[in-house]
Order: sequence, then structure tokens, then C-alpha cells
Amino acid sequence: MATFTTSLIDDALWDTQPKRFWSMGFRARRSLVGPGNASKLAAMAQGGQMGEQGTGQASVWPRCAASAAVFRGEQVLLIERGKGTLQGFWSLPGGHIEAGETARAAALREVREETGVAAELAGLVDIHEVIRHGPGDTLAAHYLITVFWGRWLAGEPQAGSDAAAARFVPLADLQSYRLTDGAVGFIQRAAHLSTPLARSGPG
Repeated sequence: MATFTTSLIDDALWDTQPKRFWSMGFRARRSLVGPGNASKLAAMAQGGQMGEQGTGQASVWPRCAASAAVFRGEQVLLIERGKGTLQGFWSLPGGHIEAGETARAAALREVREETGVAAELAGLVDIHEVIRHGPGDTLAAHYLITVFWGRWLAGEPQAGSDAAAARFVPLADLQSYRLTDGAVGFIQRAAHLSTPLARSGPG
């Protein structure tokens, strides 16, 4: 997969639009998929409810997010960001997970809200822990991002939410788009996990 590169993210973007994580502009990251990591995820979820220093004060980190690479044949669904620091960049649809919402449900909701497309999820690409530090190595952001792959069921892409545009893009044309850091790697991994038949829609 592509190596994530550090980029400058507007602090205001994190404060007012925490769902817009998909720049992948973070200093540290590691995959959490694989045996033996269930306890790590549980510990991080528990840690996010209390202050790191044992003060009992609620912490906003870590936060959870979900995204999906949705295929229609040899095309993948992309959106163009319409607001914030990432305006003009293309990426997979995705955003935050609501309280009480499953990661799968969140990914499907974000696809529907941002593109109007109905999809089904077929599998998990990866779960990534991404951490961004600020001045003095203070914690600025900590996300657990669940990335799924799936296939188109119905509907033509129409930009919604804060997306400026939405469309199915041929896999062979990805290099022609200004994609957010790491997006190509996720798409390639998702395509490798799937098959042409699995990526095809109904009929």
C-alpha cells in the first residue's frame, strides 16, 4: 500500500469538521488487522473515555471513522472534496462513525450521503490507526479508520453533503486525478482483494 505522507491540516478543519479525516496527513500509523489486535482496539476504545493522565476528564481521542471503495466493474466511486483544506482533492467517500452505529453502517451511510449511490460491502480492506501530533509533540488527532470494499447496487453518482462532485472513475485513469495521500494504495488493495465478477453490479 502507499506510504502516507505528512501534510499540513488546518486546525479548524479538525475542530469543526472531524469527519473529514481522509487527507491521511498524519505522522504515525499502523495496521490493526490481524490476530492479537482485538485487545488493542478494546484498550484504545476504553482509553478514549478517560483522560490519559487519569484525571477522569473526557478525552475526544481516539475517534472512529469509516470509508469504502465501491466498484462498478472496472470503475471505483470517488468524490471531490468541496470544502476545507482538501478542497479540490478526490478521495473515497467516508467520514465519522456515529455513536451506536456500526462501522459498516457508517461506511454505507457516508457513500449514500456523499454520492447518492446504493452499495453493498463485501469485505474489509484494512483498519488503520492514524495519529497527528502538534507543537511539543502534543496529541492533535487520533483516528481509527475502517476501510471497506464493496460493489455498486443502484443509482448514479450525485454530489451530496460537502462533496463538490462524485463519479465512477476507471481504475486505469486514477493517475489523472488529484487524489488525497494514500487513496490510490487503498483502492489498489481493494481491487486486489476483489474480483471482476465481485466488482460488477446487479445483472
